[in-house]
Amino acid sequence: MDDERDNHGSNCELCGGAYTLPEDEDLGNLPRVIACGHIFCTACLCSLEIDNVIKCPECKVESTLPEDGVNGLHEDCKIIGLIYTAKIHEMKRCIVPANVEKAEKDVEKAEKDVEKAVDEALAQAVENMAQLDHIHQTLVTGLATQAKREQARLVTEIDKAVDQAIHTLYKRREALLRELPNMQARFSSSQEEVSRVQERMNVLKMAIQTAKEFRHAPSLEQYDTLEKVLDTLQAPVDAQSFDMNCITLGCGLSCVWTDSLMEGLKMKAGSPEPLSEEPPLRALQQGGSNRKPAWCRGEGRSRSHTPPSRHKPPQQQDQESLRANRPSQCSSRSPGHQPGSTLTPLSPASDPGIYHLVLVTHVVNPGHFYIRYVAEKREGLMLTKKINHLCSGDKGRFTPSDTLETGSAVFVKWKDGFWCRATVVELWQSGSVAAVNACPITRLARIQVFLLDYGFTEAIVLQSEEGTTESLMEGVSECLRRVDMVVQSEMRCWAPLAIKCSLKDLIPADLIKGWSKEAQVEFRNVVGSAAMEMQVFGQDKNSLQVDLRKSPMDRASELPISVREYLVFIEVARFYSPVVFGRSPLPYYAPVYPDINTEFNAVVSYISSPADFYIQLVDSVDFQMLTAKLQACYNATTVDRDTDLHLYCPVMGQACVARFDDNVWYRAQVIGHPGGRKVEVRYVDIGNTKILSVHDLRKPKDEFFALPAKAIQCCLADVVPLDGETWSDTCTDRFIRLAHQKLVTVVAFEMEPNSRLLPVRLFEGSLDGPLANISDQLVTEELASFKNGHAEAPDVWDPPIEDLLAAEGKSDRDQEPLEFQPQLQLPVCLNELKVRVTHVSSPGSFCVQLTQNDSQLKRVSELLNQEYASMEPQEVEWKADMYCAALINGVWERGQICTTVTSSSIAEVLRCDFGNKVKLHVSNLQPLQPSLVGSLMLECTLYDIRPAGDQSTWTATACDFISYYLDGASAVMTVKEMTDERPVPVTLFCSNRMGSYVNMADSLVSEGLALKQWKPRNAVVPKPEESVAEPQVSGEQKDGPDMEKRGTPPSPPACPVLIPPPSSPTSIPAPSSAFPKPAPRTHLSAAKVRYVDYGLVENIPVVHVYPLLLCEDVPQLCVPCQLYGVNPVGGQWQWDAVALLKALLLNRCVDVQVMELPTDPRGSLTVQISMDGMNLSRILCHHQHATMDKHAERPIMIPPAPLLDDWEISTEGLESPEVPVLGPFIYPVLPQEGEHFSVRIKHLRTPNELFLWPVEGGAEVDEETLEEALDRINKDAGSLPQLSNFLPGSACLAKYSDGKYYRATLMDFVSVDPVRLLIQHVDFGSDDTLPPSKLRQMPAELLRFSTRALKVRVAGFKAPSVSLETDMLPYQPKWSKKAVQEMIGLLHGNISASVVATEPALTVLLFDKKGELVHLPLVSSGLADLD
Repeated sequence: MDDERDNHGSNCELCGGAYTLPEDEDLGNLPRVIACGHIFCTACLCSLEIDNVIKCPECKVESTLPEDGVNGLHEDCKIIGLIYTAKIHEMKRCIVPANVEKAEKDVEKAEKDVEKAVDEALAQAVENMAQLDHIHQTLVTGLATQAKREQARLVTEIDKAVDQAIHTLYKRREALLRELPNMQARFSSSQEEVSRVQERMNVLKMAIQTAKEFRHAPSLEQYDTLEKVLDTLQAPVDAQSFDMNCITLGCGLSCVWTDSLMEGLKMKAGSPEPLSEEPPLRALQQGGSNRKPAWCRGEGRSRSHTPPSRHKPPQQQDQESLRANRPSQCSSRSPGHQPGSTLTPLSPASDPGIYHLVLVTHVVNPGHFYIRYVAEKREGLMLTKKINHLCSGDKGRFTPSDTLETGSAVFVKWKDGFWCRATVVELWQSGSVAAVNACPITRLARIQVFLLDYGFTEAIVLQSEEGTTESLMEGVSECLRRVDMVVQSEMRCWAPLAIKCSLKDLIPADLIKGWSKEAQVEFRNVVGSAAMEMQVFGQDKNSLQVDLRKSPMDRASELPISVREYLVFIEVARFYSPVVFGRSPLPYYAPVYPDINTEFNAVVSYISSPADFYIQLVDSVDFQMLTAKLQACYNATTVDRDTDLHLYCPVMGQACVARFDDNVWYRAQVIGHPGGRKVEVRYVDIGNTKILSVHDLRKPKDEFFALPAKAIQCCLADVVPLDGETWSDTCTDRFIRLAHQKLVTVVAFEMEPNSRLLPVRLFEGSLDGPLANISDQLVTEELASFKNGHAEAPDVWDPPIEDLLAAEGKSDRDQEPLEFQPQLQLPVCLNELKVRVTHVSSPGSFCVQLTQNDSQLKRVSELLNQEYASMEPQEVEWKADMYCAALINGVWERGQICTTVTSSSIAEVLRCDFGNKVKLHVSNLQPLQPSLVGSLMLECTLYDIRPAGDQSTWTATACDFISYYLDGASAVMTVKEMTDERPVPVTLFCSNRMGSYVNMADSLVSEGLALKQWKPRNAVVPKPEESVAEPQVSGEQKDGPDMEKRGTPPSPPACPVLIPPPSSPTSIPAPSSAFPKPAPRTHLSAAKVRYVDYGLVENIPVVHVYPLLLCEDVPQLCVPCQLYGVNPVGGQWQWDAVALLKALLLNRCVDVQVMELPTDPRGSLTVQISMDGMNLSRILCHHQHATMDKHAERPIMIPPAPLLDDWEISTEGLESPEVPVLGPFIYPVLPQEGEHFSVRIKHLRTPNELFLWPVEGGAEVDEETLEEALDRINKDAGSLPQLSNFLPGSACLAKYSDGKYYRATLMDFVSVDPVRLLIQHVDFGSDDTLPPSKLRQMPAELLRFSTRALKVRVAGFKAPSVSLETDMLPYQPKWSKKAVQEMIGLLHGNISASVVATEPALTVLLFDKKGELVHLPLVSSGLADLD
């Protein structure tokens, strides 16, 4: 049996041959072990090798061979030992029998001596190894601590230096800090000692392995080297031979401040100095038995997190310290932070005016929530990366013998597959209902953990379908990882990122019930997921006392939303001792009061009593524009979509936009808090007050602050109540009937001191002037009395001539009936006619009514009503151009049928007296009497202007503009030329809010919506018989060319007054009921200004503009610029391109190169901008916002001066790189755009992205082609050195599957263990993943040849928008594999190309041998779409 077993163990199980040892020239047939554990001989394994892979003949498991092939596999030492033993026995049998006994004794004695020597050497080696391990660990730990201490010291010195020049040298500080992580490179002596110890340890490890192999299986050949091995094992370790003082020296760098601003902050090299703490050498000399591991020697951290107990939720546990004093700009900790250092918690005396940006990670209630600092985002990413590295692969897996306890630290897999830190809170064991304090990992059923960096608990259920220990351990490893002592010591450098906070002095509304569910929901809604401003007031036990404030999203509200005040406002919480902020909200501008003792027209918008009512001036269209913009901005769709406009916590006096009963939005101001989540507001443009829900309020945008409040608070000037104290309801009702929402004429008087009421007199008014004093009517009806008990003398009015004529006509009408005139008759004088605009189509067609024909219009209405009011509908066949009487809005009017009425019974009717068209049912039409046929309307056109942009028709913008401001307005018109043709050319003047009359044609021209009519220089303008004169303007009031002719400059205005810039638009006219003389200047309520030191353009109120020139000797600090050599796509810059420029350039330092100077000193400078080496023009081209100008010269960018040019760093002793860095490959010269050239397709990635090579590009260099040069180099490939520089983008030679080397470019690292690199063959376009052993340094001579594969994009087609294919490309899911196969088939044969564009990527068109586009069959089959 023994012989059979021996033969079985010494023979190969596959071929049956015996294993043999190498002797002399015979290589032998050694037993070797493959990956699955089976053993076969070397000959069998060589026969089984296929493509460097061996498939086991027994278990069919594939094993990848090492680089040395089969000879690189491990040998089975047990079988080899048996062969050696059998060989020794065979030698013993050959000894002469007479000397057998003596030989056996000698051999036995020699074996015992050898065994004893080996055992003693191994014992000494173990002691030496322990001592070397101690020295190595001490040096490594000392080196790390040395670097960290020096780094901390340098950080302190750098911070002190930066404090002296923080505003000018902040960037230099960042550059210095980036150099600190490489601090270990500064300690060359320490690294040399570490290398020496590691080398000694490696030698000792090899000797120990050799001795163990000899002890297990003696070998005759190893007897020769045994003495050397024993010497190595027994060699004592001389601690004095290692320079342990090297870790006590500093790096020699220090940061100092110099007087020069440019050299004020630099690293200064000096002699190394001993560190302040004693070196770890003393602990080494005291003996290695009493030493502690590195994680035990660090000082205790005051910020370590105590694991929560399982008796209460982790949100209620205490954190031993808080991090409220961390700066908001940069993190106070880093992975290199000294473990022994502590961060002082915030004291209650900290400055409460400092705000930190934070994110709320978890909310329990307003008194218990967790936050994370936004400034620690980078630190959190580094921590996550660190934890993921610690949990990668099989690291940190639990073993079946592990036991988990409450309070222990673990790693938990959370969302997106990331690992995070956690503390065990509760454990549940299989088969147990109650939680336990400790549980074996194999019986764990459920676990609840507290996430230290997020502040909340997470329950994890562990279930195994198979129920085996292996499946359970696999399930545990999927979601939990163990934290050992070494990892725990590393994690001490990272304090918990989640901080427990509480809103200061805030308690529940009901102390008995505590925090309600509504309070929690509202708190979560208001904090959301956006960054908040946190104000820290102090520390209370284990939490920070803070207030969270939501930052304003625009400049409309300078007061951020306080979360505490919001919760109190919605009555889910109340203050215990509230903190009052000293900031006040931004109100609307006060209304502009009119001049005293001056008549003006107004509408009474709201009446509370005769002593308290509000009026609106009607000589301005600003309010109409404002109302329209408010509705467009705050309609239901926009408000629901834009949550930033919601007003959560309104404060007293805050400006807002409120919804009225008619669902119309108006500007308002908060004046009270009645409770119940209600707000009392006053509408600043109307004057009334209303109590609304907070949901009906919105934040106003910046543009709505420009105009002042419209409503002016007034009181009747000359009357008092009858009882002298209170106004009666009867008097107030009568006053409302007389004045509310009616046009009145107002005369203002001087305001009394300390009063906000404007004393006024109201007169019932119309277009024909004032009629009666309302105060007199109240006194006459005995509802009020004059002041001082007597009536004042009535005002003596001096009516104009028109009023006298109207009065005479009225007296005449009293005597004789008014003569009916159905047709419009223009007066003899066509100057300054008062008209009312009834309909506006465009500046070239609008309709007006003469106000002098109001009596005729009234007469027409009366006659139509008498004739048709009681008439029954008639069946009439209505045809085009027939006149009719139409019932419109309950009033009979004259009309004319526009088109023949069909079966629809709907007729389109032109209103003869108004000019607009309406659609009516035929039942509302009656035939018009011939005596009533006519029209009192005149169709007009603006004189001396034409549409802008060389258009024949008016644009919709111009039509909307004039229709918005003229429809229904009163104006003054002058007929320029009276003819029988319609429309009649006229000049139209409308009154603006300042009482000045503005020419509407000039307004259109100033807005850029119209151009002045071109006239020849010698053209004779025909004049009518009557001299046509525009409204009279005094010499001081005129401006423009007439003023230049007079040569008299206007007098300078008193400051402050707005001087409109030349580009400011003319004020828009508005309806007016009076006709005052034009004012000397048109004033604006807002002006568009440009800040010359910032370049910003903004609309600001006129009261903030002063005509003062300050610092005229200082040039403007902002220079207007334009990019060089780029053209916008479509001919003009789109909004998304501008948004990209803002995101890239605003508040960022860039490198600017001036390309061209402007001819005009105020023109734009043509520049080229680079950001971190990237050209801004190419970025725009890459995003397809612009194209490069073909005629623009390619700029030569001047590299910026390096930031570290003033460092005094010695380079003495540094060696130059052994391998020179090769330059980039040469690209072939392509033909001109549009020229066809033959190409060869090298590689295809997608149907429209491939690599090609111009056929004519393979020219010889020095009478040698690229193929010949590669063949010559591959013949001597063994002499090529291994690649040692793995810089991405560098050139190299890569080994292909055919065994030859080809030119390639390094792309990236694919894996680290094993090392695999991604390369791209520059002459083929294909990618490959290779180990470093298949990469070689490329000779520089191969750079002479241009690349043979150019990456291009094929124009003319794109991926289909809808694809019926299911098999798609994994790396480009838009394309199907069928499309790739079809494209490959189309690219065979003679293919030619034509360059379409070179920027942002090389784009070509491909043609087949027939000259047709290659991609057309692909499009016709539905595998692609035309582009």
